[in-house]
Amino acid sequence: MTAEKVFSGEIAINAPRAKVWEALSAPESASQWAGVFGGDLPSFSGEWKEGGEWLAWDENGDGLVARFLRCVPEEIAEFEHVAGLKKHERCELAGTHAEWKGLREVYALADAGGKTALSVRSELPDSCAKLMSEKWPRVLEKIKELAEKTS
Repeated sequence: MTAEKVFSGEIAINAPRAKVWEALSAPESASQWAGVFGGDLPSFSGEWKEGGEWLAWDENGDGLVARFLRCVPEEIAEFEHVAGLKKHERCELAGTHAEWKGLREVYALADAGGKTALSVRSELPDSCAKLMSEKWPRVLEKIKELAEKTS
């Protein structure tokens, strides 16, 4: 699937890359920063590693499955949305989640003068691109807050 829209953003975080990576990838903190988007995917599991899967689901066990295409801890993570979850069971993406199939997200970390630069590139389905693009800057601020709090 080709993305209709793409969000790209960057933020400087006053924390080492290890802390930023932890804020991104730990399920507890991911629930906090992803919660800024709203919606109903408050729980996460999986491992951030190449070939690994990252699952996000709501209180009913419905959600999304992403597969990591590239993952170098504290440097870069790229994943693609590949499947859905229905009552915690893997299934084809359907309903409102169907348009996410094949869309990718990339998180890159770099040293930036004693800080960590976090850049994000997120392919978005046309139906929610405007709303998601408006929320991404607040999501980046939340990731910054979480990483700096643990530094």
